[in-house]
Amino acid sequence: MSHSKCFYRVRPLGVKLHFTLYTKTMVNITYIFVLLISIVFALVHRTLSAMKRQAMWKGPQLDPHEKPERLPVGVKYEKLDTVIGTSHLALYLPAEPQKLKKWIVYTHGIMHHCENMLRIFDDLHDTANVVMWDYRGFGRSTGEADRKISIYDLYAVLHYVRTEYEIEEVILMGSSLGSNVVLHFLDTFKGRCKYVSSVILCHPFYSLRNVFEHIGAPGTLAYILGNMDVREALPEWLRLDTKRKALVIGSSEDTITPWEEIRDDAHQITCVDVGGAHFQFNELLLREIHKWCTE
Repeated sequence: MSHSKCFYRVRPLGVKLHFTLYTKTMVNITYIFVLLISIVFALVHRTLSAMKRQAMWKGPQLDPHEKPERLPVGVKYEKLDTVIGTSHLALYLPAEPQKLKKWIVYTHGIMHHCENMLRIFDDLHDTANVVMWDYRGFGRSTGEADRKISIYDLYAVLHYVRTEYEIEEVILMGSSLGSNVVLHFLDTFKGRCKYVSSVILCHPFYSLRNVFEHIGAPGTLAYILGNMDVREALPEWLRLDTKRKALVIGSSEDTITPWEEIRDDAHQITCVDVGGAHFQFNELLLREIHKWCTE
């Protein structure tokens, strides 16, 4: 009996010791698992950030230390200090703006810089005073391009133009990816951009993720650039002020952006099919912009 009692006294201690060891082992495994997940996440985030900086937003560049050799008559070139960081933005402005005309601040696409699109000044000369600017890392702008920072750079451009020329209202115009920068700007600043009277989106990305699926690009590219949807951003912006308007110009021949989906979903928005490739400044497009600014 004494041996039996001794056995039953020791057994609970063994079970307790076994449970303690098991618990410590599981805790250690959990710590290791969490650590590995954190390391993998950090590596993935670092890789995506590097891809974003080096691949997706590295645009066509010019020497930022040199001034443009030739500019259209009535156009001047300036450098603007950025709000964030120490970069300089290349600005192209009317040398002698016409007082009675409206102002268009133009944001270009990812494949361009301002100096290969200067014909816009001549094309829209009878329509509006035009301001163009380059993203960081594009054209003669310095620094590294970044989609999120570009929103604040656009804010800096608008603040400078409104202050320098003492204007109360501007029309924001974007083409291709530039239209999404415009939408991100409006979505970010919302009630603080009442001076924006309307927007013109030329061949806009309906949804970045949608576009990359359409052209067969890897899904990670859409993740890097974000997913601002025209359907969601514009109606919300329009509700802020019933006087605000939006014009979407595209083409059923465009192989980059799915025009039919934009047109079908944009019930409250004026959509015009001008034909042509992505992005093409044809006569129909210019006519629609002129009509929008003068009527």
